[in-house]
Amino acid sequence: MRPVSSFLLAAALGLSPGAGCALRPPARPTAAPPVAPVALVTDGSAFTRPGMRERIAKAVEQISGRPVLLVDPPERNSDRRRGLAAKLAKETRELAGYDWREPRCTSEAAVLAALASSTDAVYRVTLDAAAHTRPVTPADLRSPAACPRGLRKVLAALRGGEPKAVREESVTGSVALSLFSRSPSAPRVGVEQRATCLQPGAPATLLDLPAIVADALRELPPPHAPEWEAYTRRLLAAGCPLLALSVAEARLGTGPTFKNLQSAALDTMRRRRPSRRRARRAHCPRPRRSPRAARSAACT
Repeated sequence: MRPVSSFLLAAALGLSPGAGCALRPPARPTAAPPVAPVALVTDGSAFTRPGMRERIAKAVEQISGRPVLLVDPPERNSDRRRGLAAKLAKETRELAGYDWREPRCTSEAAVLAALASSTDAVYRVTLDAAAHTRPVTPADLRSPAACPRGLRKVLAALRGGEPKAVREESVTGSVALSLFSRSPSAPRVGVEQRATCLQPGAPATLLDLPAIVADALRELPPPHAPEWEAYTRRLLAAGCPLLALSVAEARLGTGPTFKNLQSAALDTMRRRRPSRRRARRAHCPRPRRSPRAARSAACT
């Protein structure tokens, strides 16, 4: 019987089931965490066309790489600030006169759509489209920008003879992205395009609105995770305490950070609440009477 070499013996022990270096199956790759959706708010006459909102949503999804939720702008009855203001007024009477609409904070209203839809960012696409037909002019016939061109122009001439009218389409608007961070700027790209085509021979639609929006979306930065605490503090500094408190209640939990922001927001609301004298003047203006006439007892 041949002696077993020390090298072979060590290898055998290393591969044995009880050894510390036992072979294990390769670990399965873990799935990437799901990305948070973004909200899309649309506005303008272009969205009266059937299916236009869905086509724009698909363009946003392709460019942003995020799931898209189509949402409507919050209405008066669904504005979470209104319910919060009513709750605070019952708990603290001195806050009853605070204007829950906060007119100075309209530029930050996009966050209400994010809170209502549980999304991280809000795209707002505003498009106004117009189309009309007018008689053709000699300048239209010479214009290199007018369609149809090429084979389409030849076919149009064979079918209908000389052009008799001009179809014009235009679209104006903007594409904006609201990101909730310490930076106060909201990226926005303007949209303005026109197209002209001779008739007969003009296609049914001259401007591809989803493609135009996609070009504008590529000029915007990609959406990133919101910085809710920094954003809430920015709202406080901008004089929007009720909106800041709405965001804090929805996104910051109930820990020390929330309590600190809640206290600061309530203090700001107390300072900004109109005084009783100004409130009475707003609801009961001074009547036009002679200087000797006594003021109404209800307004004193």
